[in-house]
Amino acid sequence: MPNNGNWNENHDAEKVLRVKMLGDFVLEYGDQYLSGHKGRSKQVWNLLEYLLIHRSKEISPEKLMDALWEEDVENPANALKNLVYRLRSMLAETLLLPRDDYVIFKHGTYAWNNSLPMTLDIEQFESAWKRAQNPELDSDARISSYLEAISLYKGDFLTHSAYKEWVVPLTVYYQRIYMECVASACNLLFEKREFKKVEDLCLNAIEIDPLIEKNHEFLIMALIESNNNHKALTHYEYVTDLFYREVGVKPSEAITRLYKVIVNKDHTIEKNIEIVKTDLREAESITGAVYCDYEVFKLIYRLYARAASRSGKSVFIALLTIGKQGGAEFNPRELNEFMDRMKGIIISALRKDDVVTRFSRTQFLLLLSNINYENTELVLVKLLERINRSFAYKKISVTADRQPLEPVELSTLQQLRQKGGRVS
Repeated sequence: MPNNGNWNENHDAEKVLRVKMLGDFVLEYGDQYLSGHKGRSKQVWNLLEYLLIHRSKEISPEKLMDALWEEDVENPANALKNLVYRLRSMLAETLLLPRDDYVIFKHGTYAWNNSLPMTLDIEQFESAWKRAQNPELDSDARISSYLEAISLYKGDFLTHSAYKEWVVPLTVYYQRIYMECVASACNLLFEKREFKKVEDLCLNAIEIDPLIEKNHEFLIMALIESNNNHKALTHYEYVTDLFYREVGVKPSEAITRLYKVIVNKDHTIEKNIEIVKTDLREAESITGAVYCDYEVFKLIYRLYARAASRSGKSVFIALLTIGKQGGAEFNPRELNEFMDRMKGIIISALRKDDVVTRFSRTQFLLLLSNINYENTELVLVKLLERINRSFAYKKISVTADRQPLEPVELSTLQQLRQKGGRVS
């Protein structure tokens, strides 16, 4: 029978068992170190994880067996007893603590021995988060607590056990707290105009989950306020491409508004017209169509629509859509590869005064100027032949819809979604 541990009578009270579960699963005691990356038994390690997470509870053998084995095992009660014995041995031999101090068995249940001095990073993390939400604290104290919580979040909860049914909701829970800490800290840091700290926090949060839009929004805002417009624009373009590739949507309206702030932001240095011309000029070696962000494409489209009302020149827009033959779905990496290749083909095949943008996860939008209906048909047929020939062995097909731009008529983009005028 394991004893309940008169810890302070037999051990150095200054020594504390430190357990980390965010980013990796590691136990430290004094100079001793234990992780699951050194050939440990998977089931013994699973048992350790479960006991520590539920260390405030007494757990029945049946519940432990359900958590550890998804399939039936022969004599599970004996298998569990064997695992507990092996766990006690592993911890004693590696961390140099008495064999029976770790896992106790009483009243027919198993439990972690909470009399052992111990820190658990998820408990420290949650405690700092709750402390930071105290409205009675001043902003400096709240920021300090948020930053403490953020510093403890080294990565997702039990990353090497993310597939387990009982781990998934906890992973979501702790990541949500982390993202809340980042957002709250950024709001407070903005009030103090500490934009570099905001930038660093957001970059780390984006590394953990790049699809949380609020972090991109805060990052772009911080870069704008730091007068780093070029870096802000570069990140906006990255976000736009990321969301097209990964989820097939455009960034939020809040991020789109920030793009307009970047574009319209006044220059702080006066320049003469020759310097302005040099800054605006494209490299002479540039060939093929202009590729731009969708927001820029809309501005160019509207400019063409206005000009067409006076010049009478014909302009067409075309929507190219990539798909798998038979209606199969793309995997994300495969689709990114195809869209990058398709982008290169389109740009090189069109003229310098044509404009191209990524319109959705599987679509490109083209603006073809100074061209009649017949020539538009010819251009698109040749372009589709070139693209489809490039993708033939992959069983990929690309189709095109086209419509003429009408002078000062801005509804054509919506009409395209109804698939009018298909070119095959």
